[in-house]
Amino acid sequence: MIDEKLQEKLLSVFDKRFQDYNTKVLEELGNVIKQFKDLTPSQAHKLAQQLKYNTTVKQLLNELSKISGLSVKDLKAILEKVAKENIGFADVYYRSRGLETPLYSENKTLQRLVSSVYKVSGEEFKNIAKSTGFRLLGDNGEPLLLDIDETYKYVIDKCVVAISQGKETYQQAMRSTLKQLSDSGVRRIDYANNYSRRIDSSVRMNVLDAVREVSNQSQMLFGEEFGYNAVEVSHHSNSAPDHSNNDIENGKFDIDGHQFVKLNILKEQIKNGMEKEITLKDIDEVNHRVKCKGKWYYDFDYINNNLNRPVSTMSCYHYIFSIVLSVSRPQFTDKQLEEDKKKNNDGFEFEGKHYTFYEGEQLLNRIALEIRKNKDMQIMAKSSGDDDLILSSQTKITQLTTKYRQVVKVSGLPNKLATKGWVPGYKRTSVKNLKK
Repeated sequence: MIDEKLQEKLLSVFDKRFQDYNTKVLEELGNVIKQFKDLTPSQAHKLAQQLKYNTTVKQLLNELSKISGLSVKDLKAILEKVAKENIGFADVYYRSRGLETPLYSENKTLQRLVSSVYKVSGEEFKNIAKSTGFRLLGDNGEPLLLDIDETYKYVIDKCVVAISQGKETYQQAMRSTLKQLSDSGVRRIDYANNYSRRIDSSVRMNVLDAVREVSNQSQMLFGEEFGYNAVEVSHHSNSAPDHSNNDIENGKFDIDGHQFVKLNILKEQIKNGMEKEITLKDIDEVNHRVKCKGKWYYDFDYINNNLNRPVSTMSCYHYIFSIVLSVSRPQFTDKQLEEDKKKNNDGFEFEGKHYTFYEGEQLLNRIALEIRKNKDMQIMAKSSGDDDLILSSQTKITQLTTKYRQVVKVSGLPNKLATKGWVPGYKRTSVKNLKK
């Protein structure tokens, strides 16, 4: 059964690859800035012409193409693993209907499903490799979406202009460019919609969307084969408030970890004699629910259609599993779900403000993102030879790291800084030595 822990494990290999690439590009751009540092204007113009026609950008793009190719291959294995995991979950329901549980190696329909999702997501990896760049600001303050080659030449031109204004102010003049580059990071660019997203985030979204698609669609496939009439939504302990309000009667739908009936399917099964445990008398049409073994189950389609954010869409980490209502034992009891939700809502206090644990996780994610940005900045500052910028970025990293640890200590939430705040190539620099 797919859960958040398995998701993160599956994503780790992609995170490392594309974060490595981001660091390499930033170091290359920082090195360009360093090369102009002590030149005269005439020397700067000459170097600019040499750099604009060297092979650096081509090498960077070739490397990205290789990384994307490796990732496409890994994606196929991951999607097959997800499909096989789901077969294991469905086994009890096949057996309850007197059916043989399918084998992945023999189920052509399931293999076609995996191949179909793999093809779409694989193409997205190729698109990412073809449309990467930076989001910067032009002289008029308007955003600029530049590909890698355009960014490389843009930085070179900035260097030439800064040198012409005086070597003494060169680093200060280039500092704004360094900050913009590190804040942006390498991005997946959608020129048609004037939109961009960091490349590591784009890759994560692509992989997660593919995993969810295979998981949910394979569950639908299995459900149709063994005759499902309900679904179970996966559970994670600190669910977003729009999916864990626990007040169905008043229109606030708690979906996290709960089971729901598929009323239209159940009614047909009752009529054709397939469902023996539940009768039409157990169905409450007015309130969109059915009673099974003394408990009410609401209609999934009714609930899901009334959510602002339907299950398993729009960055929702929940998965949907097909079940047989009269056979299924839920993965989590109502008591366990209630305890988790109460704990989430009770949360903790930090700097005079109350946070649910969900909000606390979001806070930690924001701090970790700022740490990564400043680590990118420090890496660029080192490669460009800007000691003042190294000092300021290293100081911010220390301050943000302290704040992250304070939140962890107060809340008891897990410390994920080793992964969430990790940036390849980053090495802490002693602030004391820089101040000397």
